[in-house]
Amino acid sequence: MKKALLFLILTALMLSSLSASADLILPDQGGESFTLISNESGDEFIVDDSVFYKRALDGEFFVNRFSAHVVLLESDMHDIIVMYGADEEEIDGVLFSLSYSARSPVLILFNTPPYDEMIEKLSPEMIYITPSLSNSERALLRRSGTSFTEIDQSSVLRFNDDGTIQVISGEASYKGGIYVTCPQCGTMIYVSFPE
Repeated sequence: MKKALLFLILTALMLSSLSASADLILPDQGGESFTLISNESGDEFIVDDSVFYKRALDGEFFVNRFSAHVVLLESDMHDIIVMYGADEEEIDGVLFSLSYSARSPVLILFNTPPYDEMIEKLSPEMIYITPSLSNSERALLRRSGTSFTEIDQSSVLRFNDDGTIQVISGEASYKGGIYVTCPQCGTMIYVSFPE
């Protein structure tokens, strides 16, 4: 009986450790803050311009603001860089520091276009980006070999204890497309699907 009870307790602990650790709620259009919510405790932490160096969600995340619109979230599983409404000049001002502070980060670009130097210096593991990409920006990301997912501005990203990330709401509003090789010149061309 005691063995069965111990087995049930251990199983429950294992299952609870596999549950999601936190959700990241992207800012509203033009918003100046975003939110982290713990799925274990239900605690909420708003990342706004008052946050510079803070521990969030019982120490689960270390929040480090690099500029007005660039924030690094460090956890046991991920280094997450959130850029929301940041322009190239602002990113250039913090890119060197970010490249030494985060290794293979997850990059969340909210109303922030990607560019060559950003991708090269940060070497992101994955990019989540709101769907305002031009075809040339998509081509840049494909050419860099970086995995990316276009998400809707209403998306919520769930960071799981097992290291996986899942989009739990919102849908990409783009129709997508395919890359084809030009038969005459050999260049890769992005062809959008019709609306």
